[in-house]
Amino acid sequence: MATDKLYRNNVNLREFDATVVSIETDGDCSVIELDRTAFFPEGGGQSSDTGQINGISVSHVFEKNGTIYHKLVTETNLRPGNHVFGTIDWDRRFENMQRHCGEHILTGVIFREWGGINRGFHMGDEYMTIDISFEDENTGTEFTWDMCLEAERLANEIIWDNVPMITRHFDTIDEVKNIPVRKKVTVESDITLVGIGSPENGWGCCACCGTHPSYTGQVGLVKIFRIEPNKGMWRIYFEAGRRAFEDYRKRFAVLSEIASGYSAGTDDVIDKIRSHEQKQKQLRQDYFELRQTVIRQKAEIIQKEISDGLLHVYTIDELHADDLRNMARLLTFSGPVIFCDRSSLTALLFSDGKVDCGRLIKDNAPVFSGKGGGRNDSAQAKFSSEENMYLFADAAGKLLRQV
Repeated sequence: MATDKLYRNNVNLREFDATVVSIETDGDCSVIELDRTAFFPEGGGQSSDTGQINGISVSHVFEKNGTIYHKLVTETNLRPGNHVFGTIDWDRRFENMQRHCGEHILTGVIFREWGGINRGFHMGDEYMTIDISFEDENTGTEFTWDMCLEAERLANEIIWDNVPMITRHFDTIDEVKNIPVRKKVTVESDITLVGIGSPENGWGCCACCGTHPSYTGQVGLVKIFRIEPNKGMWRIYFEAGRRAFEDYRKRFAVLSEIASGYSAGTDDVIDKIRSHEQKQKQLRQDYFELRQTVIRQKAEIIQKEISDGLLHVYTIDELHADDLRNMARLLTFSGPVIFCDRSSLTALLFSDGKVDCGRLIKDNAPVFSGKGGGRNDSAQAKFSSEENMYLFADAAGKLLRQV
């Protein structure tokens, strides 16, 4: 027996009486069927209602072959024939109604203005998405961000106009053949058409099993976040109703904090950020040029010292590993040189190739908990401590003096 769906005739119904038809155990939970219900089951991209039945929490509601089942969070001693009292989690229901109706309005506007057809809808925890397909060769296939912003504006104008949401139920598909709709009806029976503003507005009318508020004004707000191509269509990420408002509050709080950090208002913070970035870019360039000067000066001094062909070990605290590699390119090695970078615990070994740097690292660095490798003329190893790095350098010196 099909369940009497009370929400179809009154989406604002929050409490109801019913009779238990059947009940089954599902692990530690119970799944209960009622003769009638105000709980909306999951479907049409919309998540199910939650609430309580006789004080027991309902975690999920689903429909199968016209029958609606309610999953309770615990087992219950209810039996078929028992009378029960159900209550809907209204905050969740109204939020779902806002979101679902916001999707109808946005989708309808896109169809009306550009002929885009909604081929996919998902109502997620963080945002909603619709997949828009342009199937009329005369409308084009591109959907730009400017078009998104225009669709958003038009959708919100419909919300502000507070026009009615029209819900009509039909038993067979023959009854809807001559009704203008924006998307072909594919179900054969028990059809619900949801329209925007007027039954004549085919751009706003489609088959839908979800719940919607009575007037568009109850949606409050529609906000598009981003758009991306997806499998030959355009996926739009957006939010509506309370979710859109809460998202706005979070984003505005972030913007205000950023603006405060730049001693700016929300209107001129972008200019302040760009100015700051330009200054930082110049500072980075100045810093780079200064480091290059230091590298050249150090290279001139070191070049004179390493011409004796002996092993030399250097620690230059103002220069790091990348700087030391750049400096090595300016040097001509007649003997091995080890540069130690204390900031990264890295030893860099260079030579003219007569001393095999890669082999020296491979054979000796692991003894001091070092890991690395390289070529015959350059290699490096990273150590677990500064002490181990210098012990390796000392050991390398002793080893080379024995050769």
